[in-house]
Amino acid sequence: MVQAISYDRYGGIQELRIMERPLAGPGRGEVLVRVAAAAINPIDWKVRQGQIRWLYRLKFPVTPGFDLCGTIVRCGPEVGEFQPGDRVCGMSDRRGGGALAEECVCAARVLAKVSAGLSDEEAAGLPLAGLTAWQGL
Repeated sequence: MVQAISYDRYGGIQELRIMERPLAGPGRGEVLVRVAAAAINPIDWKVRQGQIRWLYRLKFPVTPGFDLCGTIVRCGPEVGEFQPGDRVCGMSDRRGGGALAEECVCAARVLAKVSAGLSDEEAAGLPLAGLTAWQGL
């Protein structure tokens, strides 16, 4: 069990609360990340409010947050590029996110190693904003 900020139904910020949530171990091609910092983006509150539920259906309860920075705790099978102890950042590939928790399982393909020159908060703020800027170029 991990502590996570989660919600049980669509709505405003008042729906968010700290909950104990089960967390499965990493599967094939996945890693378990101990989250040090997470970022909030417009997609997070739009999903929470149900503004795009016609496109993005959720199964409640949901732990929001896509962008994260943390340290790999455990690697699942077929993960060759990372090992426990690696500091990484990226976007959760889970429906709803999952980054606003103590730990998050992510596909290894959505993560990158973090330079020692970046703080956890800076690294967590890079994924979605960085991809958006890159796509705009």
